[in-house]
Amino acid sequence: MFPLINLLDKYEGERAPRRNSTPLKFAAWYKNLSVLVDERRTTKVRVQKYRMNTSDPNSLDEAGRIRDTDADNEYRLTRDSLRSYTERLRTSDNREDSANLERLKTLSFVTANGTPGARFKRVYLGKGNPWDISFVLGLLKLTGRLTALLPSLAVGDALQAYCDRYIGVDCSGFVNSYFTVKGRRDDVLNDRPTISMYAARHRRLAVMPGAPGDHVLCWVRGESRTSVAPGRRIGFSHIMLIDEWVVPPSSVSNAVGARFRNTQSSASLGGITTGVYEILGSPAAHFIRPLWRIQRVPGQGDNVLEPHTLVWNEVFLAPPL
Repeated sequence: MFPLINLLDKYEGERAPRRNSTPLKFAAWYKNLSVLVDERRTTKVRVQKYRMNTSDPNSLDEAGRIRDTDADNEYRLTRDSLRSYTERLRTSDNREDSANLERLKTLSFVTANGTPGARFKRVYLGKGNPWDISFVLGLLKLTGRLTALLPSLAVGDALQAYCDRYIGVDCSGFVNSYFTVKGRRDDVLNDRPTISMYAARHRRLAVMPGAPGDHVLCWVRGESRTSVAPGRRIGFSHIMLIDEWVVPPSSVSNAVGARFRNTQSSASLGGITTGVYEILGSPAAHFIRPLWRIQRVPGQGDNVLEPHTLVWNEVFLAPPL
């Protein structure tokens, strides 16, 4: 068993801002996580699946439920395992154990009573960033929960099986984590921007930027598209990041026909994917709201699933945070 201090030091080193990151690099990070499994050895784990497990605004609270019953049951078993481990730290005569426990509390991985903190729990809610997920997986190995659940598998296989069953990222979790990595938003646990905040009225753009990287596209729900009266509340269903042009616009005033590369975590495409979209309509055709009409270009991404039908989507374009 490796010391907890190794896991904490690795975490502190990984969570520094990566201001030169791009959406494509960030997606690749999730798919190539480095998890510490003993004092000197790491193993690679791929996190790709889409999971949206928040069920209410209090999901991060200890008593809050995780929407997926299977994930909720596993989280509660993991909570018991973590409580036993932190109790051993609390009652240890070793000063290093006491110091490491305080670091866990400061980082919000455990609460004052030794149960999982908000940072730990959000990994199960679809809101975990790469370094949080990597740390929690290492902690599962350290506390013995992984071996208790999957005793017959080698550690690397067990970690991958665990991720495939319980861990994933939803669309806003992916976008929020990206801007945290870039250093554009603080990694504050109760600061959880929703899609509607990204697409607030004052942020909606009617002109496609020359360099679209890090801009976001916010899917408008079908019932709140252009036919709806301007004063009606707008609903949102999805958000993704633009990475770069594949086919640039023909002019500043006409982006129709342009294509851009994107990254997103999408349920319909199998999770964290990259792809290409084409702009079918610009806001000039929509006098009520600056809506863009886009459609995914098939066969141009690494998505796990390929839907049989293509549909266009109406979206708001917004600048980076």
